Amino acid sequence: MSIQDELRKFHNAYPLQRAEIERKEFFYRYHSGGEITIVLFTGGIGKTELFWELFQSLSSEYSVLAFDYQEGYATCRELTDAVAALLFRLGADRNYLFGQSYGGLMAQVLAKNHPEAVEGLILTNTGTLAKDMDREGKEGMEALIRELQQITKVLRHVPLGLIKSALWPMVNKKLTGYSQGLKEYVAQFVRVLMEELPVSYVEHVCRLVLDLKNCWDHTPEDFLKYRGKVLLMLSEKDTTFNRTVKKALEDIMPEPVIRRDISGGHLAMLLETEGYERVITAFLSERG
Repeated sequence: MSIQDELRKFHNAYPLQRAEIERKEFFYRYHSGGEITIVLFTGGIGKTELFWELFQSLSSEYSVLAFDYQEGYATCRELTDAVAALLFRLGADRNYLFGQSYGGLMAQVLAKNHPEAVEGLILTNTGTLAKDMDREGKEGMEALIRELQQITKVLRHVPLGLIKSALWPMVNKKLTGYSQGLKEYVAQFVRVLMEELPVSYVEHVCRLVLDLKNCWDHTPEDFLKYRGKVLLMLSEKDTTFNRTVKKALEDIMPEPVIRRDISGGHLAMLLETEGYERVITAFLSERG
């Protein structure tokens, strides 16, 4: 079955639903299947489809919520406030936020500002917005911000088609050591997702991620509620966030469970879905 067919099947099984939050439309996909709800914050281009396999596999035991980083919400705070409001509307009481890459930072913003809506965190290959991060960590995070600022500038002057064609070499660098078949699968997947992506949405996601710098004030006290309810899945081969940033993430979370035996580097979640499902299920089972 082709990627297009798989995604069509996913869309049919979990159709878009609509809510009105603060007089704005919020579109989401939701499966009601268990007491615990796993809320998916994607990285990359912020599209639900990035997590389609994980969504399906987790839905056998849990309720699952996913959404794009939609354009009606201009800041991280606006978006995460809307997600918290949606969880309340859905009657979801036991919510674990799953965040990958920049999505992990978004999840932390929600967990800090809405502890009443969150039971725990599952974070993979992400960083931290720790206020007291040391110089090396801050420089690493600032380098990522500068990279995004550059992409935002380029979007104003370069046709999106050229940017899309340049994306694959960037992704391919993160697939060193994987089979040619797997590389071709990821290449097809990326091309399908990028095919109908408008410039306005790409610009919006870049601005949204850049807005994270306005949330760079987290302290260990912000996460004390989640003691023993944080799972960090950090691939040793992931170099997107430097070692100091990862250490700061471990330090700011209260008694986290840390798994480093995840292969796949920064794209591990796309390449090792079954492994992720096993680790997440075991972690949540131990917490009732």
